[in-house]
Amino acid sequence: HRHRRVQLMGFGFGFGWSAAIGDAGGAAGLVPFSADFVNGAYVIDGGASDFATATDFTRASAGWADNLAGTWSSFATNVARITNKGILIEPASTNLIRNPEMAGSDPALEWFPANWSTYAGGGLSLTVEATGSAIGFTYLRFRLQGVASGSDGMLIFFEANNQITAAQWETFVASCFMRLHAGGTSTITNLRFNLWENNAAGGNLNISYGTQIKDAISSSWQRFEYAAQLSQALTAFVQPALEVSFAGGAAVDLTIDLVMPQLEKRSVATSPIDGSRAADALVLNLPAGTHDLRYTFDDTTTQTIPDVAGGGTYAVPTNLDRPRVTRIDWGSV
Repeated sequence: HRHRRVQLMGFGFGFGWSAAIGDAGGAAGLVPFSADFVNGAYVIDGGASDFATATDFTRASAGWADNLAGTWSSFATNVARITNKGILIEPASTNLIRNPEMAGSDPALEWFPANWSTYAGGGLSLTVEATGSAIGFTYLRFRLQGVASGSDGMLIFFEANNQITAAQWETFVASCFMRLHAGGTSTITNLRFNLWENNAAGGNLNISYGTQIKDAISSSWQRFEYAAQLSQALTAFVQPALEVSFAGGAAVDLTIDLVMPQLEKRSVATSPIDGSRAADALVLNLPAGTHDLRYTFDDTTTQTIPDVAGGGTYAVPTNLDRPRVTRIDWGSV
């Protein structure tokens, strides 16, 4: 479509848009539809509106979303996940790890969370140092220390070896928020996620080694993820793990905080889940006309859907280029 643009000035309304003229439908000089989720500004046919009028929204479960400060909050069933970063629009997904919020961990008793298991080789000590709250979730702090008697490693398994059913060629993605609380990673060889493929008896068939993150982890919270396609014909279960490896003689001392480990049967991680999250169903109530629909995302990139017909409802897909949308414009771009 070709658009001529005129700037609305001098009327004191302070709407702050340029109106598109020449699209099919809509009053000349008026914005047909826009939704600014960051600032809570909604427009239908040039008039100020609100979220409840401009859209319909459902989600058959609670869901989490973060703000610009990096703090996550829970949003109730059928409440849109809108923060100062925009609105989250995601497909349904399940965290296959049963205990991502780390129930059962006890630093005094050196207990890791229920359903988790650990291994520490080379004579190193692996301990639970603390639990607490950070970025809206519970964190677990572990410490690995000692001088390695030989080349070996540490593993934290977030689930049992015969719990998460899987099959050859399926893709899973592991993710977790992490920060380095104390010590350093210069004396270790690897810090990375692993995906273990296990047979029907729980025996290991293959290990998919994740991306090296020992140089990326810092004192700030970051979410790391690793996806892999399973390759073994006899695979019956998949088991996510965090690995630290080291050479013989290495003096290791590092303390790491973990938040919300997650495993999903997909190729890209979605927002944190404890259990399952239903899909976000956002429907736009568009006035009459046909216009291009533009999504603007939290990284300022855009995606345009051409020739979207109005005069009714339009369901926003859950497979957009990015899940976080800051604004939607229809006929005003």
